[in-house]
Formats: sequence, structure tokens, C-alpha cells
Amino acid sequence: MPTYPNNDDAVTTLVAAALFAPSPTDLLARATTLARSSTHRQLVAIASAYVAGDADRVHVLAADHASDHPGDVLVTWMAAAVTPITSTTKDPS
Repeated sequence: MPTYPNNDDAVTTLVAAALFAPSPTDLLARATTLARSSTHRQLVAIASAYVAGDADRVHVLAADHASDHPGDVLVTWMAAAVTPITSTTKDPS
């Protein structure tokens, strides 16, 4: 595994890359290994829920994260962009 000069930047960079990677598992695993603070562990958990399509979990975790870190743009983006895998829309008929 490569070394990174700034662990804070590495976790955020790995998470951001995972969001757009065709196979995010390895990137999220590396981010998990480097995540030392609760803030970074929350970020990895939110990203893991995001790539799994678990919209409810993303929203709950993001709301909790935002109470302590309201300026986290990456988490805000994940919460806004996530869509559930299955639709819960009612049939209009």
C-alpha cells in the first residue's frame, strides 16, 4: 500500500475516488485502514452505504455527521445524490 504525506487528505481522496470507481471496494478498504478519527470513519461508512445504494443509511449517517461537520461538502453531495436501489413510489392508479 502506498504511503501518503497527509492522512486526512488520503482518506478523503480515497473516498472521493471510490464514489466514481467501477469497483470501489479496494479504495474503501484502503480508506478504512487509514481512517483514524471518528470523522474519517464516518466518512468511510457513509461512502460505503452510498456505493451500496443504501439511501436510508446514507441519509441517517449524513445527518448525524452534519451535526458535527456541517461544512463537509463530500458528505452533503452523497446525501443529495444517493438514490435507492428499489423504488418506493406508490402506484398512481
